Amino acid sequence: MDARYRLHAQTSFSAALRSAVANLRKANLPVGTTVDHGNHAWLSTGFTATADPAVTSSFTVTSVRVVGPLWGLQSINGYDMRPDTRLTPAQLAHYFTPWWYAPRRMVWDHKFISIQP
Repeated sequence: MDARYRLHAQTSFSAALRSAVANLRKANLPVGTTVDHGNHAWLSTGFTATADPAVTSSFTVTSVRVVGPLWGLQSINGYDMRPDTRLTPAQLAHYFTPWWYAPRRMVWDHKFISIQP
């Protein structure tokens, strides 16, 4: 466990994305995001925005850079992205979905889960 990181659970994609980007920028450390309803995870390693989230809360995220941990170990057309893949927020929303583990109820069901610095 790394004491620099905390679990974040937000009720909306927008809030989760803004929080992840702001904390990535402030700490200069990657953010872990659960994808596929919590069945997998990626790292967010960078972003572009209309303003610097370290100095203002008035910003819009225009892209996020991600990498999947299984890149290079999976078959062609696998789920994980190559390092530094650029996704728009709309593209990311297809993958970064609310947690839902059907066999067992969890306190963060229906929330967007990330591990942020």
